[in-house]
Amino acid sequence: MSFHDQFATNQNHHRSIFVQIIVVLVPLLTGYGYLYTGLSTESARNLNGAVLYAYLLISGMIISLEIAVLLILSVSYRRDQYVSARMREKVNVLTRGSNQNFFPGSFLPIGRRGILNWVPDYNLVFIVMLLGLKGVLFLTTIYHPNLAIPLQCSDLSFLQLSSLISFVALFIVDALIFYIYRRKWTKYLEEYEAES
Repeated sequence: MSFHDQFATNQNHHRSIFVQIIVVLVPLLTGYGYLYTGLSTESARNLNGAVLYAYLLISGMIISLEIAVLLILSVSYRRDQYVSARMREKVNVLTRGSNQNFFPGSFLPIGRRGILNWVPDYNLVFIVMLLGLKGVLFLTTIYHPNLAIPLQCSDLSFLQLSSLISFVALFIVDALIFYIYRRKWTKYLEEYEAES
């Protein structure tokens, strides 16, 4: 199998992962919605309130895992694009800074040093959507009308407090994973510039 065939196979596989991400989100959101709407009676509040916090934490972990998968796919896409561009440079069909290239400049990924521009657009849309979804889950749990979460930490139960702190920590984990994979991409760029 040639490199270009493998590159195309990898990209098709990456796109099929988006379907799997959505398939994971459907039962996750269905379960959350069931617990969220089931908090109408006093007995349900006591039981489901605790379960809702635990479910919030599990949901946050699953969404963080999906974000990590998208970031890994982003680096692998840019790496494959980088290798392909290097091969094109070797056979003189793509040259940095030249207006006579057979391929447009976007086929040379070396300028992608920004905070977000190394992430392919279709991955970035999903990452932003998943981060927004995490925020919505967090806010709807905090401000649920039947849970009446107290504003002082001393009035929160251990489960509530630990779930909320852990869920907020998951946003920090997302930022750390993003930093790690962005650093991995910039390392590829530094190697390229050292060779040139």
